[in-house]
Amino acid sequence: MTHSPVAVSPPSEESFYSSYDWCLNPTLTLRELFQRFQEEIDRYDTLHGAWQREECRINLYLFVCATSCTVDDWLSRGWAVHHWPVLQWRRQWDACIDLACRILLLDSADQSAEDKLLATLRSLAGRLMKAKIPESLLARRMILPEAYRCQDMTHRDVIALAERFVNSSSDRSSPLLVIGLRTAGSYFAPLTKAFLTQRGFPSVEWISIRPKRGLSAWEQRQMKDVARQNRRVVLVDDYQNTGGTFVKTLALFQKFGIRPERITILLPSHLARPGWVLPRQIDGAERIKLVTLQHADLDKMRLMSSSVLEPLFRPYYGASGELDVRVVPDEHTAKINAELARHFGDSFQVRLKSVAAVQIQKKQGPVEIKRVLAKSVGWGWLGYHAYIAGTRLSGAVPKVIGLRNGFLLTEWIEAERVVLEGSSGDTYVPSLASYIAARVRHLRLPKDPGFNRPTYRWTGKDFLAGMLSRVYSRYVRRLKFPLLYRALSDFPGAPAVLTDGRMRLEEWIQTSAGLVKTDFEQHNFGGGEMDIVDPAYDLASAIFEFQLTEASEEELLRQYAAESGDTAIRDRLLLYKLLCGGVVKMHAAYQLALPMTATPGGKTREEWNARYRAAHIFQIEQMSRSCAGMLKTIEPSWSKWLFFLDLDDVLDHARMGFPHTSWKGLEALALLASHGISTVPNTARSVENVREYCRIYNFPGGIAEFGSVFVDAAAGRETPLIDADAAAQLGRCRDGIRALSGVLIDPGYHFSIRAYRQSGDLSAGLSAEEMNDLLAKCGGDRLTFMTTEVDTTILQKGTTKGSAMRAVKKYLGLAEEPVAAIGNSDTDLDMLQEAAFAYAPANSSNGLRQEAARNGRVRMMAGVYQRGLLEAVQDLIRNHFGKPGGADDPRKVLPLKRGLLPDLLRIADRTPLENWIALLNPRRL
Repeated sequence: MTHSPVAVSPPSEESFYSSYDWCLNPTLTLRELFQRFQEEIDRYDTLHGAWQREECRINLYLFVCATSCTVDDWLSRGWAVHHWPVLQWRRQWDACIDLACRILLLDSADQSAEDKLLATLRSLAGRLMKAKIPESLLARRMILPEAYRCQDMTHRDVIALAERFVNSSSDRSSPLLVIGLRTAGSYFAPLTKAFLTQRGFPSVEWISIRPKRGLSAWEQRQMKDVARQNRRVVLVDDYQNTGGTFVKTLALFQKFGIRPERITILLPSHLARPGWVLPRQIDGAERIKLVTLQHADLDKMRLMSSSVLEPLFRPYYGASGELDVRVVPDEHTAKINAELARHFGDSFQVRLKSVAAVQIQKKQGPVEIKRVLAKSVGWGWLGYHAYIAGTRLSGAVPKVIGLRNGFLLTEWIEAERVVLEGSSGDTYVPSLASYIAARVRHLRLPKDPGFNRPTYRWTGKDFLAGMLSRVYSRYVRRLKFPLLYRALSDFPGAPAVLTDGRMRLEEWIQTSAGLVKTDFEQHNFGGGEMDIVDPAYDLASAIFEFQLTEASEEELLRQYAAESGDTAIRDRLLLYKLLCGGVVKMHAAYQLALPMTATPGGKTREEWNARYRAAHIFQIEQMSRSCAGMLKTIEPSWSKWLFFLDLDDVLDHARMGFPHTSWKGLEALALLASHGISTVPNTARSVENVREYCRIYNFPGGIAEFGSVFVDAAAGRETPLIDADAAAQLGRCRDGIRALSGVLIDPGYHFSIRAYRQSGDLSAGLSAEEMNDLLAKCGGDRLTFMTTEVDTTILQKGTTKGSAMRAVKKYLGLAEEPVAAIGNSDTDLDMLQEAAFAYAPANSSNGLRQEAARNGRVRMMAGVYQRGLLEAVQDLIRNHFGKPGGADDPRKVLPLKRGLLPDLLRIADRTPLENWIALLNPRRL
């Protein structure tokens, strides 16, 4: 389906937004806030039309409040000699904020009063912006107000809350202090104060605080004054999730002696948390007055109504004056809007959307119906990026019609959603590469914002640094975190771009001309987003979401590099793959932590579970591919020397939150390969995971699911090690498990069942009573189960790692040949007992240790995890078997390599003492 032609934006709109290219990076420094404020107030007299002047007034308000928020956060670090002049400056800036709020509250017809206020604001702000301000403060970046950037609120909602307070208040004589919780409170509190003053409250002041970071000395003094003067407190903030911020805030109030009955809270209500109430742990919560604004009463709910939208459409479609343009009722449009509205409560990040059926009647000619999507994209300049991005990405996104009242107006395209054909989306590679490259060409930022942590909020780079820092011991990682964070910023040649931020299949639609991206402006900067400006993140997300094969991934990168000029993309991609997997897991875990009756986003708990598991496997396999790439490539083949090894906590260890090997693990694999010894994983992991490990590491084969299946990768065959009766009983058990409350199944297991309950990132196995009842109901007399703290595995009776090892030796014609094995848990005992040469690392279970001490057949290594594995391999080739003349020094078969990943793999092998010694060198990771 091709895009039907639509009218372009009126020239005045195009010229207006063309002045705001800088909005692509909305996280302005204080210096940039001053610059943009000056440009805005100078522009006012040149603007055409009431809507442009209204936008300017809103922007001035946003700039002055962003300035106060940024300065207050800088001041909250504590008292210092150079803070006092800034504090004095900040108190003077309050006058600018008051002027901007009063301008917003003016009647639109009162031009004379507006001109006077603007002149005063221009003069006062101009003088204050020339003051001497510390460079560290001028370079500090603002934190985006989520309410105005991505949560559909306007300043009129703040006014509506204040008006409800006025209508509910019988006491207008007591002095008031309006306290805003930053970030939103820096915008809400002064506007509330200005409105209450306008409505006749005699003594109103305001401050903003950030209780999670503690109070500055000046803020503490304000709290003490409130209690001493017995002032009433009006507390304002944006939408609440858990209420943890309010708990901290009200605990502070209690500490300073502010009584609950003197507190009123003004708060909007979101459909993601309907009926929100103060948390029970708040002392005196029943005496605190709560004034709310329901989601249906939001200003933008009014602004996207047909009566408001219809006049907006006329300049676009009826500019010639010969057309009659109307919004008309339409059954199909009503169904679309009902579906859109169904998702408003999925999360705080879901934007308001509405489709309008626009009837265009020419004086002579047929009636034409066009459907237009109005999507909330921010308030004032915080939404202009949507218009800029949409027009520059023309052809790859729905056609942009205009931007008014914080709504991006785009063509509504009736087309099919994207679905994967088979197991991957390889056919979409050209469209994906071109789209991401187009963002690099057309949405470049002057530079990477950097965010200068810890002065900015939590970002994707913090997330990634936190994940990677887990290779250190617990206390050392805190001290090395800043160094690792800086290492993640050192990617020469990486472009800084307004990234897409989300490449999920449901964000795309399929047309005859190719893929079209629907949400293209939403998931880049702001609360709940990663603030990542490297297009490698979009590429990593596309690879995960479209399940691209390695060959298709190579084609994606080749085409992207050719179209974008970003030739260094491969140097950065792995890190963003790990970040992408971690972010998907975080979001899925959040949904899995919700009550079982909830199906946020239209997905079932099973679908969220599958998404969580897919992201986990993605991290494992992408990391393994990069690790295996450091090994010499060999063709998978069988030899007479077999080395069976467990994967978890032997070859791999979940240091970064998912299983991966270390440098010594790679050295062990390299030594085994150089001696012609066939490495055979023997693990509890799924057959899908073992299949991939064999492919990635060129293992000739492996055993999966506690001995339930053998993968002969060299021959391209898989042999079930369970019989048909057990397989049928497993099928019945799968059906029975789906009837159990809250129980999930790992979809990667085909020859056994891995079941668990999950809440967030934590999983738990099923009880023995549940399992016995299930097996009885399903006729599972051929089955047994094993339960741990995190899961329960159901498998055929008699199936073990040891039985599978015997079967593989027989399959390969090596039944009489001695083999070696290494494991670390009780489930590895029978495998180790069958092996001629048995090893265990120092991190082994107590049961295995006791058995080793009792019979002496298992040799305990001094090293833990991969250290122990390498020691075992060296002992094996030195004393037992392997190709003559092979190296026993791992450095001869795995040369020293430098780079962030090899360095992290080496750090993972450090002993606690080595970690502490590394602290002596502050420049060394």
